Amino acid sequence: MASSDADEIPSTDNGRPAKRPRAQTAAWRDWANLTAGSAGLIAEHALANDVADYIRFRAACKAWRELSADPRSHEISDRQFHPRHWIMLPSRFNINCRRRFVNVSTGECIHIGIPDLRRHYFFGRTTEGFLVLCQMGTYIAQLLNPITGLITDLPSAKTLGLEGRRGSTAHGARSLVFHSAGLINDSTVALVYNSHGLAAAKPGDC
Repeated sequence: MASSDADEIPSTDNGRPAKRPRAQTAAWRDWANLTAGSAGLIAEHALANDVADYIRFRAACKAWRELSADPRSHEISDRQFHPRHWIMLPSRFNINCRRRFVNVSTGECIHIGIPDLRRHYFFGRTTEGFLVLCQMGTYIAQLLNPITGLITDLPSAKTLGLEGRRGSTAHGARSLVFHSAGLINDSTVALVYNSHGLAAAKPGDC
């Protein structure tokens, strides 16, 4: 059956097939100047997927940061910024002094610089993904969100009775046996440690 004119490949005068005209180039998009509504929608989807994706979105350019909320300005109780699926691996997995984190849900690995760990005792991780730290010297306990960088102060670890047999808080902090920790509610943190230690505190408590 002969093909219709519409199916025929156009040819040049010398019999060779003519080149098809290229499709018109798509309009250039100025991604750095998204409207607040568009940027907010993208940020919302990124945060719904994972807080790390939200941080990447904010890091892309200054304009996007200005159009999205800074997670460090939110209270620790704001659960949408909790790093639930991320755990910090031992220091032997470090790369250039950056700690390695793995997402237990997706298997993704990222490396994050956490300079505060050099000036803190590291107690452990909460169920929400926060790192429980203790300042060297002052012994102020803190919760660190390793993905957003938010740090929340808790009461001094001296209230945990860390002096021990040697009468040294520093020795007690170094030798503390961490079992678990987590948010009891939106403002109270509980810590289980050593043989029978249990402590609860709210950010800002003395």
